[in-house]
Amino acid sequence: MIRFLFFVAAGGALGSSLRYAMQRLLNPMQPDAFPIGTCLVNVLGCLLIGIGWGLSEKYYELSEETKLFLFTGLCGGFTTLSAFSHESLLLLRAERFLIFFSYLTITLVGGWMATWAGYKLFA
Repeated sequence: MIRFLFFVAAGGALGSSLRYAMQRLLNPMQPDAFPIGTCLVNVLGCLLIGIGWGLSEKYYELSEETKLFLFTGLCGGFTTLSAFSHESLLLLRAERFLIFFSYLTITLVGGWMATWAGYKLFA
């Protein structure tokens, strides 16, 4: 159990650090603008997990440690539901309804489609 936690923590540290860097670089400074950085990390993280899933089924079975590092740790740390929820509430409070619904749609539908596309392209 401790060994598995190490793999999740190592992947999570890397994923969270990458997410923070992308959000800082890409998110606009105004709280009522479209949060492109967060949206991008969420959709990209979904694509990566779809690619990993497809590749692991097609070419080789990944070890439990590798799955925990890549999927639970790296992709889990890279993507963020909490920032998505917080930014969505900020958009609603600022009455930026078009941006809110665009963000919601791109993140949820785009994320699902990215996972599916990554899987289909590489499985």
